[in-house]
Amino acid sequence: MLHDKVQKELSFLFDHGFVMSEEDDWTTILVCRELIIRVTHDRADWFVDVGFSFLPEKWYKLWDILLLLNNKHILAQKFKPTNKFSGVRSALKLSIKEIMHVDEYREDIQALQS
Repeated sequence: MLHDKVQKELSFLFDHGFVMSEEDDWTTILVCRELIIRVTHDRADWFVDVGFSFLPEKWYKLWDILLLLNNKHILAQKFKPTNKFSGVRSALKLSIKEIMHVDEYREDIQALQS
């Protein structure tokens, strides 16, 4: 079940104030004060979209946000986009603190295609 896998494998998000908000058979949404994370499982593929409290109702692909942070030299590690769960989990775990504090890059984020 998606809920159980997200709760177990992405438990580090709960340490950052996230709580599970909504879910259905394919999607789980986790929220905290700064972010909303949508995890979608479609067959063997995993997708993560990020929403920001300063941009309500807009979703951005995790990989686009990570590329932006790499280009701004916020993240030292480069991430290769993947739809495999282990890659998604690793990218989130290594970058969640930086993603949560991107307020100064609002204009750059708004310029991304959602």
